[in-house]
Amino acid sequence: QGYFTDPIVDRYWVAFSNPRRNEGAFFECFHAKRNFWSTDQIDARTVEYVDPKVYAAIISEHGVDSRQAKVEVYGEFPTSGEDQFISPALVLSAMDRELVDDPGAPLVMGVDVARFGGDMTVIAEFLGPQLNPLEAVNKKDTNWTIGRVKRKNAEIGGGYDGIGVDDTGVGGGVTDGLEADEIDVEPFNFGASAQEDDKFENLKAEIYWNLREAIRDKKISLPDDKELINQMCSIRYKFTRKGRIAIESKDDMKKRGLKSPDRADAVAIAYSTGLLKEAPRITVISMDEEDD
Repeated sequence: QGYFTDPIVDRYWVAFSNPRRNEGAFFECFHAKRNFWSTDQIDARTVEYVDPKVYAAIISEHGVDSRQAKVEVYGEFPTSGEDQFISPALVLSAMDRELVDDPGAPLVMGVDVARFGGDMTVIAEFLGPQLNPLEAVNKKDTNWTIGRVKRKNAEIGGGYDGIGVDDTGVGGGVTDGLEADEIDVEPFNFGASAQEDDKFENLKAEIYWNLREAIRDKKISLPDDKELINQMCSIRYKFTRKGRIAIESKDDMKKRGLKSPDRADAVAIAYSTGLLKEAPRITVISMDEEDD
C-alpha cells in the first residue's frame, strides 16, 4: 500500500494491490529513485480478518519459498528469475526417474505441429507415467504428419488410448485429416478458455500447470533430452490483473531470442490428453429470496 499527499490541495492518493509484477507504475511506487510515496508491505498472516486457511492453502500447494507465497501471502514483489515456470532442478529430478511399471497403463500421444519453417513437428508419447523419447522433425508438411500419426496408431493393437493435437494454425489441418479417417483426436487450442478459468488465463496455462504439478509430485518420468530441458526451463509465467496464471506466448519467447518450445508443447499436450474430458463443472447458485 502507499499514499501521496498533494501539499497544495491536501489531496491523498491511495494505491493497493498484490505485488505481482516487478515492473510498472505500482512497482515504481516502492522502487523509484525520486519517490513521493509512503509505502508499506503487509503480510497476510498478520491481518486478523484474513482466514488462515486461505494463506495456508497457498503455502501448502506452492511451497513456503514459492513466488505465489511471496506475492499472495507475504506481500513481496517477485525478484528476477522468479518468473521461471519450471526450474531446472525440478526437470532434472524427473529425468530417468524410476517408477513402477504398469503393463495395462494407457498409451497417449501429443502432437505439436509445425510446417516448413525452423520450428519442429514433435510427437510425444506417455506410456502411463513414462514419457518415451520424443520424435522431432522439421520441414514436413501436414500430410506427412497425418500419415505418421496414422501409421503409429495402426502399429499399436487397438490404437492409442488418446491422441492430442495442437489445433492452432496449421495443426487444424492435421486434426481434420485424422478425423476424416475416423481417428479420434482431442484438439488443443492454447488460446481457448481453461476449465478452471478462475485460476488460469487460458488452456495453455492450465495444461502446463498440469505437467508442472505432475513433475513436482513425482508422478512422471522424463527422458534425458537436453533440448526438452532447455525449453521447459525457458518458459516464463505471470499473474494477470485478475490473479490468473498466464504462460508467455511463442511470440514473446521469440522476442527474447528463443525458439518455439515445440518439444515442451508436445509433452504438455500428451500429458493432458484425456485429463480434460470431464463433465463440465456446475456452480450451484442459491435462489433464496434473501440473496441478491
